[in-house]
Amino acid sequence: MKVKYLIIAAITTFLIIKLPLKPYVIVHQYDNYLDIALEHIDLTGVDIPFIVETVDTAGGYEVQLNWKEVLTLIAINRENNLYNLDETIIKTAASRFIDGERVKSLDEVLVDSLYTNEERERAKTYMEDLKYEGYTPHKLQPSAKETLFINQLVNPAKINYRKTGILPSITIAQAILESNWGQSELSRNEYNLFGIKADDSWDGDYATYTTTEYDNEVIDAVFREYDNWLASIEDHANFLLNNECYHEAGVFDAKNYRIQAKAIEVGGYSTAVDIAGNPEYAKRLCELIRQYNLQLLDHEVMHD
Repeated sequence: MKVKYLIIAAITTFLIIKLPLKPYVIVHQYDNYLDIALEHIDLTGVDIPFIVETVDTAGGYEVQLNWKEVLTLIAINRENNLYNLDETIIKTAASRFIDGERVKSLDEVLVDSLYTNEERERAKTYMEDLKYEGYTPHKLQPSAKETLFINQLVNPAKINYRKTGILPSITIAQAILESNWGQSELSRNEYNLFGIKADDSWDGDYATYTTTEYDNEVIDAVFREYDNWLASIEDHANFLLNNECYHEAGVFDAKNYRIQAKAIEVGGYSTAVDIAGNPEYAKRLCELIRQYNLQLLDHEVMHD
């Protein structure tokens, strides 16, 4: 038995001497695996709504950040390990984009010598991976009915912002909410996307609809009539501009959608309340904006 063990030991020693391990092979295989793992951003376990809300809050009152750029930077810094991202990690990355009232682009942040050319190229891939990501990715695809509706309003909303300071996200979110994605009778027949009534200041065409007021009183109300949705969007901006209550509420001082939505609510645009009787118009607008990445339009017109 001892002889048998001695023979086995001798053979083992011979193999170790003659056939040494090749650690470089193992490292090479690991590197290949790592390259594959880093190739595309890994969103496994990532809480997108938490990321979006945290990044938007990190922008404070003066700037609007792009949550996709912040998440891409985190992915580069952490070698694509996006598990258990907390508020501190997200806000630390977000702060890299803020330079006073100016917002740096992702390219500017990655100019730092700590980042390699390979990492900069990977960041471009990650941003492309995030192109249609959000709360509900299937509703952000180019063919989704929600996206098709939004895309019709983007350019007019941007033009309105440059003229008036009303954020694109606000214009589009109000159109979604007030017209039920352009499906309401008022928006289909009279092209009235925002439910604006024909008051004494209106000298255009109008139509009468039965509606329910905030106290559940059913009345016949007169609404403005337009030739197309573009005219409706332009008049929406004029309606806010020409009513002093919206100036007093701070609509035109607001630099982000959260503040502007609240100011529009305070100005009296809607009397919608929740079951507890609390105003909820601003909350509903903000939820739509985050869900459909509309704040990224604000980022574009404000900082790009």
